[in-house]
Amino acid sequence: MLAERQLAHGAIQAANLPSALRAELVPNLEVLVRRLQPEGLWLFGSWARGSASRRSDVDLLVKHGDAPFWRSVKAEAIPLLEGCRFP
Repeated sequence: MLAERQLAHGAIQAANLPSALRAELVPNLEVLVRRLQPEGLWLFGSWARGSASRRSDVDLLVKHGDAPFWRSVKAEAIPLLEGCRFP
């Protein structure tokens, strides 16, 4: 699998995703990016920390327009779009 999946509005940094999530999550992220054209997309929570279990959900932060921005995930978040940066 390519480390990056090129999209019209950036590239998903698939290499940043835990291997257990890649096959299932990347196609869904591609749809999300095409439809929303977000400014940023980050994985956070147990999957980003490397402590996920079979019952863990997937926590994604999507920066789109003037939507609220959750700064408390900054330390653990993994950027999934090329050029994503926390302010």
